Amino acid sequence: MIRFDRLLSALFIIIIVMINLSNAAEKSETVRLGCADDLNQTALDVVKKAVKDYWVKEKAWDAAKSLEEALILEPRLYLGYDILKIHYCFHQKKCDQAVTLLRKAVKYCPNYYGHNYGLAEVYVKMGSLPKALENYAIALEKGQPETAYFYYKIAESQFSIRDMEQAIYYLRKSIDLDEL
Repeated sequence: MIRFDRLLSALFIIIIVMINLSNAAEKSETVRLGCADDLNQTALDVVKKAVKDYWVKEKAWDAAKSLEEALILEPRLYLGYDILKIHYCFHQKKCDQAVTLLRKAVKYCPNYYGHNYGLAEVYVKMGSLPKALENYAIALEKGQPETAYFYYKIAESQFSIRDMEQAIYYLRKSIDLDEL
């Protein structure tokens, strides 16, 4: 039951982030939706629609197919990969497919921290905690915002591999940010 509560909490946070990103993108031209200035606009429009279909209209499978097609057209988008990660790993239990997808995303946008953060989440789900911790560290190096939740996830992984010193260190960093 606790894992289900965590999953619901994580999904709620992701939904809020996606809604805020969607609203910010509509209000501001400065929001980056990909790692290039010359993004394929058709693919971007398909991804925006698919994200709304996935979360708002609950058409997960149709949205996932649209996202896959759009990311073939324009692999440099940030949007879409996270949704497919959730779809594959957390809904369909095909975490290996999510890893392959996110590695491709890292290849196309090597400086974007979000894809490494996504890999970390998938590796946690797969029980591959050393790889998760490696990707959390890479995400942080690439500019991942330092939030209480981010440090809490690192602390949780450190605790799971029984590295209590590091778990306590990151838990203190999480508490210091006072966002929990």
